[in-house]
Amino acid sequence: MMSHIDCWSTLAAMAGITPPPHGAWTGDDGKPIYFDSIDNSAYILGQARHSARRSWIYVDGENFMGARVDVAGDPNNPDLNIAWKYLWTAKDTWLGPEQNLGAIGAAYNRTMDPFEKYDMVFNGAVAARLPQSSPGRYAGQDNGWVLALIFPAVMEFNKSLVEFPNIKRVPGGASNDWRPNLQNPDNPVPALDLKNPPRIKGGGG
Repeated sequence: MMSHIDCWSTLAAMAGITPPPHGAWTGDDGKPIYFDSIDNSAYILGQARHSARRSWIYVDGENFMGARVDVAGDPNNPDLNIAWKYLWTAKDTWLGPEQNLGAIGAAYNRTMDPFEKYDMVFNGAVAARLPQSSPGRYAGQDNGWVLALIFPAVMEFNKSLVEFPNIKRVPGGASNDWRPNLQNPDNPVPALDLKNPPRIKGGGG
């Protein structure tokens, strides 16, 4: 597991340059910075068994979709790396319908189930309107304990959002900017200025 963000620290280290520290620090201008790049040069060069990135947060636009955490470090089995993924949404195919799972998400052991076919939380986690190949059809036991692995990564992300708020961007950066949020009637389209809407031009290629 590695992100393009990690290229910054990784390539710097491989070029003999000391990368900035991961996490919160203060820039040369005195302003706070959260640097999320992780040096993964040891893994790329074959000096480490596993990636230095142990967790991953999946965000789509302004929507928090899920998290992944890798667990390793067993002294009796140093090659073992178990990847756990927890999602609050489900889709049968890339272009298929999206189901919001609410408070009860879907957990996957990606080491044993790389195609994410078996939701490990409990049977029936996904609405029946999705095709049968969707997650939530695993007739197994309740594995909600997986949240104990995911929770620390999500809480660290939440803490970074409070301490380092997102940069407010121009509408149009995500596909759902112009879709009204009917659950928030006081401000259904917070990213849009309806008195000065963005000008959209057609294009093609």
